[in-house]
Amino acid sequence: MPASDIARSAEFYKRVFGWNIRQRGDGQTAFDDTTGEVSSTWVLRRPPASAPGLLLYVMVDSVADSVD
Repeated sequence: MPASDIARSAEFYKRVFGWNIRQRGDGQTAFDDTTGEVSSTWVLRRPPASAPGLLLYVMVDSVADSVD
């Protein structure tokens, strides 16, 4: 997932969505969502998309609770 600050992004997703944050064997910061179905890492230096492309969805039990 593109990020400009991996530590800040990891903390945000951990705090807001309850994602498990871990260090992979290669040193990259990785995440696992709360369903255990989605796992990936953040990457730096990816420019913002200027055209339609990948659309990410984040699964939560309650949108209202997550916004709060």
